Amino acid sequence: MRARKTVFAAVTAGAVCLCALGAAAAGGLFKTPPEAAAIIAPQNLTAFAQEKNYRTLVDIYSAPDVLTVNAVQADAGYTVTLLAVASEPAAADGDLAHTHILYTVARTDGTPLTEEEWMQEIRDGVLLQGDRAENPRANGEESTFRAKDGVLYADVRVPDLYPFADREIYFAVMQQWGLAGTLGYHTGTDGRISTAADYENLNILFTLPLGAEHADAAAAARVEQSWQYTPTAEEQALLDEAIARAKARDEQNAAAAAEQAGQPLPEPDSAQDTVANSRGTLASMKEDLGPWADCTRAELRAAGEMLYKKVCELTLLPGQSEPCYYYESRYSSRIFGLKELGGAPWAVVGLGLEGGAVTEVTLLEDNGDGTVTVEILALPPLAE
Repeated sequence: MRARKTVFAAVTAGAVCLCALGAAAAGGLFKTPPEAAAIIAPQNLTAFAQEKNYRTLVDIYSAPDVLTVNAVQADAGYTVTLLAVASEPAAADGDLAHTHILYTVARTDGTPLTEEEWMQEIRDGVLLQGDRAENPRANGEESTFRAKDGVLYADVRVPDLYPFADREIYFAVMQQWGLAGTLGYHTGTDGRISTAADYENLNILFTLPLGAEHADAAAAARVEQSWQYTPTAEEQALLDEAIARAKARDEQNAAAAAEQAGQPLPEPDSAQDTVANSRGTLASMKEDLGPWADCTRAELRAAGEMLYKKVCELTLLPGQSEPCYYYESRYSSRIFGLKELGGAPWAVVGLGLEGGAVTEVTLLEDNGDGTVTVEILALPPLAE
């Protein structure tokens, strides 16, 4: 089990002081009196000085009601400092207010962290008590980030969090989202979210002390609605048409392929088909699976350890012309089209190999209701 330590934590209402970067890494951050805000905030937000929204950020973090947190956690070779939480009022009547979260990331050993490495290695997100840990409410609809002297400064802008202050609100910083949820974090029976102690990668979790007096059920409902995308009737009709067209095409292709091969189509409930007999599994994967190819789905599940499982609905993603299934886990992010199954009820669609041996297998199964189930299983080593 890895040790986790909060180096320093202090909460106060007042302006943010972004002190010397070396002090930040060590937890030596100091509170700033509100009257000094106008002087200190501009000179300490210089990491963002070239950004178009620099003056806006200065105004936001100079406000007297800024919540200065200054909490530091170190984990998996990184030191993360949650500096402050600030509010951005609604631009106009009917618009949503926003919450800004300011934090820094540094490598604990002092090795500089670049913006490119931050984009590749670090993810952040907001979770609310009662959420499924793998399903962040907001990943930052807008983020501003810049590296300065080897430390990464990030401002995350999300819809207003204060209306939810009657429950715990979390800010998570991790390596890869998706299955940072199911492995890196855990939702308890009381809805509270915690970190998984045996998770090997970065999985830091801060609780934002926003104050229950700010809770507002009506405002929370409006924010909830903003997080849920509902297609228009025209968009839904186009989606339904695209799904029906893709299903019909794949069923025709599968029937033609089976007829050409002189093989009957399998029954939809043929759960005892082995991987080797699965028409949806590529021949190359069957070969790489070796003896595992003679196993059924049930046998693979019995032999392996379930690392990830998710039911995915067909959706249209930006840049995609056909409906697809999308999932993101710690292990991979994949977009599956209907063609992945090729009309078959299930298939092996991914393998993890180590030293030529299969260590992981990804199963894709058609649930028959327009959804598929993605499962990632860790397989034990086979006896020589």
